Amino acid sequence: MSTILSSLVSLLLIIVLYFVLYRRYALDNYRDQIFKVREALFDLAMDNKSLSFRSEVYRNFEILLNNNIRFAHRISFLGAVLFNIMNRIRYPSSNVQSKVAADFLKQVSEMRPSDAKTRIMQLQAAFETQTILFLLRTSPLFLVFVSLVAILFTLKQVVQPARVRSLVKGFLVGGVNKEIGVQAEKYCLAPG
Repeated sequence: MSTILSSLVSLLLIIVLYFVLYRRYALDNYRDQIFKVREALFDLAMDNKSLSFRSEVYRNFEILLNNNIRFAHRISFLGAVLFNIMNRIRYPSSNVQSKVAADFLKQVSEMRPSDAKTRIMQLQAAFETQTILFLLRTSPLFLVFVSLVAILFTLKQVVQPARVRSLVKGFLVGGVNKEIGVQAEKYCLAPG
């Protein structure tokens, strides 16, 4: 009974740590990373003559960044997956995006090759990477998946060698074929 109670208390503690403390930390960290991307965009427009604060590329990218900072608490992995599935069902032949995002991507692709275009593409990649990492870090579904994979990997590493060792010992002790047992022991239990 005490084992069950301690397990429940541990599970409750993990849930509180994850849903209350860690998600707040991940949200703050995500917003901080997007602030850094926005600051780099500002510095780029300040220092570069081919990109101004009034250009549509700058304005649309800034709107995208500001919206993600403002509504980051509403972004979720499950929501993104369901949104994507529903839009593929409703509009199978088109790519659904916000007008601002579509305009931004179009404007970046139409820019002449320059240092500003290269830097904007790098900032866009950093923005997308941070968003994906945030979605994965705050997803309970992903957390469960990673936990299961880690448990299975650990079990494979621990259980598999033990099974091989017991099989080899069975061959050696049982006398089925000592030559096979000795070869199996050399092959399976060899270091590295």
